[in-house]
Amino acid sequence: MTKKRNLLNVFILIPITLIVAVWVLRSSEHLAILWKVKKEKSMLLKEKKTLELENKRLKALIDEMMHNDYRRERIVRLKLGYMRSNEKIIKIEK
Repeated sequence: MTKKRNLLNVFILIPITLIVAVWVLRSSEHLAILWKVKKEKSMLLKEKKTLELENKRLKALIDEMMHNDYRRERIVRLKLGYMRSNEKIIKIEK
């Protein structure tokens, strides 16, 4: 009776052990993937925060430039090459 019981225990324990081993190995792979995803999420959230701050700064700069006539005129003159009627431009090349 004990031989049958031992044999039965072996036939039950080996498949269960294999199933648990496969499950643990697969779950460790999933945990590694999950850890990478969490790390990437954290990095993306930091980048998002940085970009939001930069966006806010640039919007404030644009608002300031649009409401400041002197700056608006300076930008137009520099980018488009406009000049006043009584103005002479001297270009200095190195």
